[in-house]
Amino acid sequence: MNFLNITIVELKQICRAHKIKGFTKKTKEQLIKMIEQREASMPPPMDKSERVKRLKEHLSASRIDHEYGIMQAPTFKDAHVYCIVNKISGQKYGGLLEMYFRMKFGYQKNNAKDCTGDCSKDGKNSEIKVSLGGGKHLKFNYVQIRPNHDCDFYILTAFSLTDENVEEEGELYIFRVPKEEVKKLVVAYGGYAHGTNKEHGAITISKMENENNNCEYALRPVINSECWEQLMQYRITESSL
Repeated sequence: MNFLNITIVELKQICRAHKIKGFTKKTKEQLIKMIEQREASMPPPMDKSERVKRLKEHLSASRIDHEYGIMQAPTFKDAHVYCIVNKISGQKYGGLLEMYFRMKFGYQKNNAKDCTGDCSKDGKNSEIKVSLGGGKHLKFNYVQIRPNHDCDFYILTAFSLTDENVEEEGELYIFRVPKEEVKKLVVAYGGYAHGTNKEHGAITISKMENENNNCEYALRPVINSECWEQLMQYRITESSL
């Protein structure tokens, strides 16, 4: 784009259209740089042959049996990578990774009606929460936490992918957190999965332990945040599962 005769007002309109943040107090030169950086990150336009090629790839991918495919992954980390490279949707990868977890590590599936977590092993109930970190693989969402359910541990996964670790195919964090510690984390760093403190009141341990409490809670740590540092105390290796 030629910015020679564009005014600063027009540049700000372009920034607004591109949903570029923090442009209001920038100089004309800074605005131009911000727009150029955004445009450089945009995919190039495709001609018809390229679009047809992509559509064929989409059709081919839609026929893949991912329940079979993910079970061929040699490690739990590889199973997470499988979900990313195959662009498994957020609605599906949780179920696939939970299935992989149970089958690879010898856990028995619990009956959801019993409210005892997702699975059990050696007499201990566990709730599984997996996260690929959103679009940038940096923020991890663990929702539908129900502390009044009869489970012993929360097993949380976080798959981090950055420019620094991409050559190692990212990094998988696995946290095994006792339920009592999850409650403390929710009080200190969490929130309601649905609704606000104004609607439901302040989050407390006693409220979470009330068997009539039907609220669901959430933890949304970002790497290197205080919540993340607390979780790191409970990091385990795959061999410990």
